Amino acid sequence: MLRIGVPMPNLQIAMMRGQTAPGDMLVKINTGGLISRIISGASGSKFVHGGLAVGQNRIIEVNGRLHPDNLGKSRVLANIYMTSLFSPDLRKESYVCYRCIDTELATQVAIEAYPFARQGYDKRWGYDVGSAIASIPIWQRLFGAPPTATGQYLYIDENESILAVANRECREWFCTQWMVWMYFKTAEKLRKGFSFPIAPRVAFPGALVEALDRSPSFAYLGVIDKIG
Repeated sequence: MLRIGVPMPNLQIAMMRGQTAPGDMLVKINTGGLISRIISGASGSKFVHGGLAVGQNRIIEVNGRLHPDNLGKSRVLANIYMTSLFSPDLRKESYVCYRCIDTELATQVAIEAYPFARQGYDKRWGYDVGSAIASIPIWQRLFGAPPTATGQYLYIDENESILAVANRECREWFCTQWMVWMYFKTAEKLRKGFSFPIAPRVAFPGALVEALDRSPSFAYLGVIDKIG
């Protein structure tokens, strides 16, 4: 269950999977799987995973699962991959959906995300276990909150892909951390001002939903319920 005092998105507002747009942030609601229950129990939130909508009912996400992806490759190790919101496994999932007010930025985020999934066919991205653990409330209560990132990131050329930046920085992520990082980096590339209530490093799923609710840069659209 959610922590006391944490606002909850209105789950009575429904939307269809086909209504997602490029750049939408989709945050998965705990539907009872083992990993979801572990994440939910540790974080005190019912939000347990996330991905970026990229158009044509597709989602790109960082994940590691025990069954193969749609290319028949193992998901045991962390990877960034693209799949359909209508795939058999994702039809069983429910999400809350938030849309960036800046449609140019959102569209560019989706464009920049595609090469990550293509590279993910051949490369396993590292999973940022340390930041994932440090960002959950239980850890922060025991050891204190991790420092918040400040200042500018490395300079990004206007013609440079965000994937190239990630490879240069030897990046690792957990799911929702990557989503927020993509928005910050893409905004830098477009030379746009972009503020968000939390830094990418601590953007655990539940914390991300809280930040999206507070952010004037995003609008809550509703819940995408599971099919069947």
